[in-house]
Amino acid sequence: MQKVVSVFCFMALIVFPVMGNTVLVLSNGDRLKGAAVHEKNGVIHFTSDVLGKMTLQKSQVKEIIPPPPAKTHAAQTPAAAPVKLVAVPAVKAVAKQAAPKKEAAKAAPKPKKYWSGNIGVSVNTHHAEYQQRAGSNLKRYEKDTDYLRLTTKVKWDRGRHHLEWNGSYVYSEVNENKNNDLYRWSQRYRCDLTDEWFGQSETSYEHNYLRILSKEVQQFSGLGWRPVKQPLLTLDVVPGVNYYYRDQADEQTEGVSPGFQQNLTSKLSQDLTLFQGFTYTGYPDQYYYKFNAGLNNRLIKNLSLRLEYKYEMDANVEDGADPFKQRQLISSIQYRF
Repeated sequence: MQKVVSVFCFMALIVFPVMGNTVLVLSNGDRLKGAAVHEKNGVIHFTSDVLGKMTLQKSQVKEIIPPPPAKTHAAQTPAAAPVKLVAVPAVKAVAKQAAPKKEAAKAAPKPKKYWSGNIGVSVNTHHAEYQQRAGSNLKRYEKDTDYLRLTTKVKWDRGRHHLEWNGSYVYSEVNENKNNDLYRWSQRYRCDLTDEWFGQSETSYEHNYLRILSKEVQQFSGLGWRPVKQPLLTLDVVPGVNYYYRDQADEQTEGVSPGFQQNLTSKLSQDLTLFQGFTYTGYPDQYYYKFNAGLNNRLIKNLSLRLEYKYEMDANVEDGADPFKQRQLISSIQYRF
């Protein structure tokens, strides 16, 4: 405690003189009592009761004991000052202890999310043009139908590896005895080789009544290029080879054909995203292609409204039949998880 008081008094002497019965404790242990003391330029000026005026080097003084505070001016005496000196280090100590807690909170790593996906329910306004065999003749149909569609997507992303599973079920009643059901399932795997190049493979299965398609299995593999990769715009193109097995109109076919896939995504705002895709497989005389485009609007944190236009053409039909064509306008509500 004496050291704290000594340091305080020594600093106080730099600013103003202290009047009263002050005691100087010299480095050799002697004590001098005087009426006034002040310090200037490293020299202490002291008026001793016995020796009179004196000048001492600061190194010769071990301690300065100030006079006791006056009772009538207790609030103005220097004795109250040591309380301030004790309080200041305490505040600094608390601040230093609190700082590591803030740093620790910032340094806490956020757990990475590898799995994501969505579930959607939609109503399709559907227009189809196709031909089906009635006996020995091909009968042309042109229908406008409303569909109920259920979709789901699950994604897994870790490092340069990406997996995506898609499933959809479409229900539409043709008449009292027949339903127009569609089942589709696909799995897509992508491996990023560099920032611009990647390998991609997709396996799909489909059953479609309108296309008289009992079963269609396809395996597409290709080398993809990403010419545009920006925070708000991404463009992928994937040329490759497609293997197919098709059970259509009681006829089984299989083979290998060239294929091409293209996907574009543009983030228009924080909640609004534009998407567009194109798929082509086959040859000039027998082919299948699909074009789709739309907007995805996030309504709240995990719920979004998706509007999509889709056009499909399939020329893998019977000899003499027109290509199967269908246009769809799809509006859906999707929940993201």
